[in-house]
Amino acid sequence: MVRITTLFILFGLSIQYAIAQDSHYWSSNYGPGGLMTPGATIADTKDSGVFFYNPALLAVRPKTALEFSGSLYQYESNRIIDALGKGKDLKSVSAGVSPQMHSGSFELKNNERLVLAYALIHTHILNDRANQRQDKQMNVLNDGYSPGSEYYIGQFSEINQVSEIAGAFSAGYKLSEKLFIGASLEVPIRKQSFDIEYSGRALQNLPSGSDVIFPPLTNTESVYRVDYTQASLKPKLGVAYNQSRHHFGLLVTFPLTRIFSQGTLMSDNVVTNLRLTPTSDPVNFLANTRQEKLKTNYKTPLSIAAGYSYDFGRSQLYVAAEYFAKIDDYNVLLPRNDYFIRPDTGSANASTQALLKFKEARKSVMNVAVGISFPVKPSVMGYISARTDFSYADEKSFADEDGYISYTTNWNTYHAQLGANIRRPKFSFRPGLLLSYGTNRQYKPEINFDTPNESNLLLGNPVEAKANHLVIGLLLSYIHNL
Repeated sequence: MVRITTLFILFGLSIQYAIAQDSHYWSSNYGPGGLMTPGATIADTKDSGVFFYNPALLAVRPKTALEFSGSLYQYESNRIIDALGKGKDLKSVSAGVSPQMHSGSFELKNNERLVLAYALIHTHILNDRANQRQDKQMNVLNDGYSPGSEYYIGQFSEINQVSEIAGAFSAGYKLSEKLFIGASLEVPIRKQSFDIEYSGRALQNLPSGSDVIFPPLTNTESVYRVDYTQASLKPKLGVAYNQSRHHFGLLVTFPLTRIFSQGTLMSDNVVTNLRLTPTSDPVNFLANTRQEKLKTNYKTPLSIAAGYSYDFGRSQLYVAAEYFAKIDDYNVLLPRNDYFIRPDTGSANASTQALLKFKEARKSVMNVAVGISFPVKPSVMGYISARTDFSYADEKSFADEDGYISYTTNWNTYHAQLGANIRRPKFSFRPGLLLSYGTNRQYKPEINFDTPNESNLLLGNPVEAKANHLVIGLLLSYIHNL
């Protein structure tokens, strides 16, 4: 009975929740569908870029040049309406400068068919912060021992910050006037800080006439924090083929190979004076641990991208698609079976690994993009593009309900770009407007401050809510021809 109660409490406190753009492959503007970003293409689009997503395109129009691309300003908003109860929205708003890429390419004088390039790429994934609070007199505890409405305080806070910086080296080779091949090796360094904290507290009502100054407090609270850094290798192989007005491209991106990782985990769970039934003894519970030097195993799947562009006059139509394979349930970070549930006796550490693992699973997805470029002036080309960005969140594939999920967004996002490329003899300048929108009318948080009671650990019964995601950004790119 004690073990059942313990596991019930821990499962109840293990809330898997966050609001962020963290379960998508095409959120970055540097990708097969980011036509406005120099080099973000699979097939030849006569792009003035320096470092191409498909390395085979380096050899199509070889040059020695430098490039800087960045989002001068980006505003991002996530909002879940009535997420934690009526009028208790969860909002996360961030804004600021987000550099994207610095790159260079150079031709070899002794081999005109070979072009080499390098890049330093910053990928903005998310910077998410949200919190909410309920402070109200509510009938939270059973009237059998605490008659009437209690003073109840519920609190929720979460931070999820993810960023990647990658160094990349590419080579493109011209096999013939129509056929080109290329290879690329990226070394992405991924950092994630995940922090989720929540609590439910109620002061028990004492019988009338009691002279107790400080009434008993029923309290449940949980803290879960993970910080990790992982460096990996990500190879790519590409091919491009040009035939008159028709241009084709194919790119295979292989799964990550980890070369270094280190993570830290901390968890604190406390329950005080909780009565699961009116006549039962109060439950008091403590589970706490902090572990350092943990290995991580963050993964990305095999993906295959294809692109096609068609010239008509000085304009061009571009379409692309990329398929991402499924990834089964796995642990991004797995703690050791150190002592967690207190006191440290017997088999109290047997469940630590399962209860505190940081996990994810991904379903297979395919994203598509379409874009068009057209002349505005002899030296100015206009660009319009749109792309899908389907969520790979796959909570149904988890083997069990233990642990914490590294993502929980499950809405699909749609991106649009509008801009121009201004050419000059020694440089190209490209300003553009970036728009992204996503929504989910059946988003289900796992806390609700409207219905707290002992059976749900004072955290309430979840209900469906509407989630909205919006990003507005300004992209600036500068290419200098040496």
